[in-house]
Amino acid sequence: MSHSFFSEVTTHGQEEYIFFPARGENMKFSVRAQHDADIAFASGANESEILCEIIIGGSGNQYTTIRSNETKMYENKKYTPKILTNNDFRGFWVKWSGGNLTLGLEDERDPFLSSSVPNLSKLSYFGIRTLGVNGTWHIKEAPRTMTMRGDIMRKQLLQDDENYELLRKDQDNWDKVVEKLEELRKIPNVLQV
Repeated sequence: MSHSFFSEVTTHGQEEYIFFPARGENMKFSVRAQHDADIAFASGANESEILCEIIIGGSGNQYTTIRSNETKMYENKKYTPKILTNNDFRGFWVKWSGGNLTLGLEDERDPFLSSSVPNLSKLSYFGIRTLGVNGTWHIKEAPRTMTMRGDIMRKQLLQDDENYELLRKDQDNWDKVVEKLEELRKIPNVLQV
C-alpha cells in the first residue's frame, strides 16, 4: 500500500527535525501549535545538511524569521504577533526558487516574508518540528516517502524491538515501513512522531 501524502503529522516538542523529501519548488501546510513551528530546508535528510530555517511564531509567538544555516544569523525577521494558536490550524505556503525563499499565508497571494538564501539550489529535503511544544501539521502536498532521524522518535513509533529493528534497517524503503506501521497501528494516513 502506497500513499501519495500523509494528511497529519504530530510533533512533540523535540529539537530534532522530521525530514521529508522536497518535491518541486513549493509546499503548502497548516499547523496548530502554541509557538515555534519550525521548518528546515536541507540538502540531505539530516540536521548537518540544513541550508536555512523558517521559525513561525518564535520568541513567544511574536516573530517569524528566516535564518540561513550558513551564517547562523536571522536574515529576515517580521513581527507577527499570535500568528499561531493551539485552537485552530493556520495555513501557510512556502516557495523556493532562484535563491529566494518566500513564506505566505494560505489565502494570500503575496508573501509576508522572504530572503535570499545561499545554496538554495541544493534543497532536496524539508523538516518540521515544534520546538518545546506539541504541534499538529497538515502537509498539503506532502511526499510519498519520509525519512525520520533520531532513535528516540523511531522508538516512539515502534514499541517492540523487532519492529524497531525493521525501521532502523529499512530507512531507505520507507513505503514498506509505512505499510508495516499502518498494519501495526491501524491508523491509515496518520503518523504521530
